[in-house]
Amino acid sequence: AGVGFGNTTPGIDHALGHSFGKIFGVHHGLSVGLFTVYSIAFQSKVTDRWMPLCPIFNVKVENKGRDELYKEFLQAVKNFIVSLDGPICVKDLKNPVISKEDYFSKLDLLAEYADDDAVSLTSYRTINRKLFKTIFEYAWDGRDIDF
Repeated sequence: AGVGFGNTTPGIDHALGHSFGKIFGVHHGLSVGLFTVYSIAFQSKVTDRWMPLCPIFNVKVENKGRDELYKEFLQAVKNFIVSLDGPICVKDLKNPVISKEDYFSKLDLLAEYADDDAVSLTSYRTINRKLFKTIFEYAWDGRDIDF
């Protein structure tokens, strides 16, 4: 882990996951994994740093436009998470089970903690509490990031 931490910077998936894990008592890896897809989707609006990962997820890059490639890549990441029995949306989390009411009542606090997390400073795309809150809203039922 030390080599990884020395050569990379955690993304907003960590800010989202740290906040979520703190409030709902969910393991760090599970929390960050849950928000990985949303982080990729959010950042993909301003960077193509996800593209070199396509071959790792068996996504063929030849003769494809960016949009098609992005959709295939994001689906491959989702499939990978599901293959590990990981959730790709909050409502599918099994341990702990979180009610919609409880989750939505804590959105402001989730967004505050995520925005205050130091790793949010390394985001390729400008992010703030309002955007964090919207990402958390979308993560409830797995909506695609469209902003």
